[in-house]
Parts: sequence; C-alpha cells; structure tokens
Amino acid sequence: MSAARRRARALLAGLAALALLGPTTAAPQEGGALASEAQRAREALARWDAGAGDPGGEALAELLELGPEAARVALEQLPEVDPPARRRRALLVRERGGADLVEPATVRLDPRRGLEDDPAVRAHLVAFLGRADLGEATLDARAGALSAVCLGDPDPLVRGGAIEALAGLDADVAVAELDRLIDELPSGERLLAAAALGSLPRARHAVVERVQRGLVERAHPTFRRAPTPTDVLAVLLEGAYGRALAELPRGGRDEVDLAPFVAGLRHPDPAVRAAAGDAREDLVRRLRQLGEIERADELLLALMERGLDDRELHLQRAQLALVAGDDPAVALAAAAALDRATAAAADLHD
Repeated sequence: MSAARRRARALLAGLAALALLGPTTAAPQEGGALASEAQRAREALARWDAGAGDPGGEALAELLELGPEAARVALEQLPEVDPPARRRRALLVRERGGADLVEPATVRLDPRRGLEDDPAVRAHLVAFLGRADLGEATLDARAGALSAVCLGDPDPLVRGGAIEALAGLDADVAVAELDRLIDELPSGERLLAAAALGSLPRARHAVVERVQRGLVERAHPTFRRAPTPTDVLAVLLEGAYGRALAELPRGGRDEVDLAPFVAGLRHPDPAVRAAAGDAREDLVRRLRQLGEIERADELLLALMERGLDDRELHLQRAQLALVAGDDPAVALAAAAALDRATAAAADLHD
C-alpha cells in the first residue's frame, strides 16, 4: 500500500471515529464570535495542510471541534487549494457539514457546471448529500442533486456512489428518482438503480408495478409507461418481487400479482426464468417468516391452478404443512400428490 493511501485511510479512520460523536450544531452566537470561529477554522485548515492531514494532530482536533463552521470554510476554500487539500476538505464536509451546505455542495457537484474535476472530491460530496442526519427539509434538493450526478457525472464510481446515496435517503422522493433513473440510465447502471430500488421497503409498490409492467403488459393495458427491460426484470424478480408481494396486505390476491410468476417461468430469457423461480421461493419464505402459512398455501394452490410445475409446488406445500404442524394429514396429502406428479412426469419421459 502506498504512503498516500495509508495517509488517506488513517485520515478517514480518524474522522470516522470522531464522527461517532455526531455532527455538532453550533449555538447561535454574535457575529464577532462567528467571525472568530471562521478565522480559527482557516488557521486550523492551514496547519492541517502543513501536516499533510495527519489525523492525530491538533489541527484536525480543532476542526472537528468547530464542526459545521469548519466544514463551511472548507467548502468555501475548495476552488483555492490543490487536489490533496481539496480532498481533505471534502472529507471534512462529508463528516461534519450541516444542512446549510447542501445548496453550495449541490452547485459544486452539478455536472453541467463542471466546477469540480476531481472525482474523489465529488465522491465525498455525494456521500455528504446522502447523509441521513441532514433532515427532511433538504430531502428533495438532495435527491434531485444525486439524480443529476447519476445521469451526468463522467466518473462511473461517482455515479454508482450517487445511486447508493439515493437509496440511503430511504424516502419517497428517493424511490421516485430511482424508479425514473431505471428508464434513463445506460444498461449497467440501471441495474444498480434497480437493485437499489428493490432494497427499499417503501418501494414495494414501485417494484410490483415494474415487474407487472414487464410481464403482463398485454393482459393489463392500463399500464401506460414503457415495458420494463428484461435485465431489470431479472434483478427485481430475483431480489424484491416475492418479498414485496408478501409484505403488501393484499399481495398475491389478484390475478395481476400471480401472472408474473407464470409469465416469468415461461419467459424466453433464462435469467428471467431463474429469477421468477427465486421470486416464488422468496414469496413463500417471507410469508412463513410473517407467520402467514395459510396465505402462502393459498398462493401455491393458485399457482398450481395456473399450470406451474406441480412437483415443486407440492413439495413447497408439504414443507409449509410441516412448518405449521397443525395437521400432519395435510403434509401427507401434499407428499402423496408430489409422488403422483413425479410418477406422471416419469411416465411422460418413458
């Protein structure tokens, strides 16, 4: 590991340890006191630069004590200092910046302005905008800025970090932005956006609609948006659709909920077929975790009625009955049905 990387990692470790104390919120002070803090921050930043960002030095301790005021001065100085000093200042903003820095950080990140040419600095500012403690008042602005970075930043790692930061906001506005980005990003990055969308519990309805739009469009022409791309379908089916249905109160009760399992298992793309099988297993597993054994059994029966593989579904029904433990006869009946289905399948191949 290079000396530069060791210094960077030590700096990050020092900031992270002190960040556990939480961002400091300065009490209102007279103008002279604020000016004094700003001057202290400038002097401490200069000493920090002279010490090459040594995390054990007094300069860093003073900057962290000054908190948001030090971060404000650091952000103001970004255009004036060399790349290593810019990165240190951006890291300070990331860890100690307050909500009042959202707007200037957004301006600095704006791909259309091109004010910041260092991707490491932009990555720190992206992480700052994704912080959960900056409050709801700035959510819309932060989500919009992160979405703009996803679409316009020239560095793929910065774009990926912005997608991750959007998901970290865990807000309805972030769900809407990630859903929109799936339609606008290039192939590889739209899969990151799809995975991020699927990871958010509040995105259940968006996930369900996305999958249904991709697999039951003809049967349900009320969907007005473009069909979901095949690669996105595979990601959402594999990681989110079954769980989302299980967690929605009426999930799986309607035909449109079940159709993706049938259409997915018959899809021409092998990745979608495999993901549809995973989605069904996720649905049953999550219903078991929620204690809704009866609902899971009803859904398996409904899928059998729609022509899916009897053997796998009978096996899952038998496993459910054993988990429930209410009536061993139900498990035995399901096992017998599985035996008959297996024998019938063998006869077809003889």
